[in-house]
Amino acid sequence: MLAGTDRERFKSILLGADGMIGRAIQLASPDESQALEERRELILSFVRALSPRIPYSEMFRQVNSLPKERSSLVQMLEGITVALRDLIAIKRGVKAEPLFFTSRELASTIAKDLTIIRLVRIYDIILATIKECEKNANNSLLITNLGMKIKMA
Repeated sequence: MLAGTDRERFKSILLGADGMIGRAIQLASPDESQALEERRELILSFVRALSPRIPYSEMFRQVNSLPKERSSLVQMLEGITVALRDLIAIKRGVKAEPLFFTSRELASTIAKDLTIIRLVRIYDIILATIKECEKNANNSLLITNLGMKIKMA
């Protein structure tokens, strides 16, 4: 049987592979696994910083820590939308399995301080940022605007 942390790691690999066993095997390699865990940790930190209890300076730090390279930025923003989808589903009482979080309890803990309205607004802001990024907009400007829009959400 797998130990608790091994189970969480295994589940995060499967979630990161979108259920595709071949991709999961790739992600199980030490380099890929470490990159996936780092990306998931950055997304989790970003989503936690959305709480109104957290000072905006922390959210600003999280926004500024987003990757500057276009494809990495889009990948990170897409991961954030998946995490936000899970939080919205939890807040709405949907019984669907989370796609980003490894447990409903963790998602519930993060979601408790956030309103559905704020989550949906931020989800829309992130989607708009992804679209702008795909239109070859200036990434640094996009990241700055993202931080300002989230502050107002």
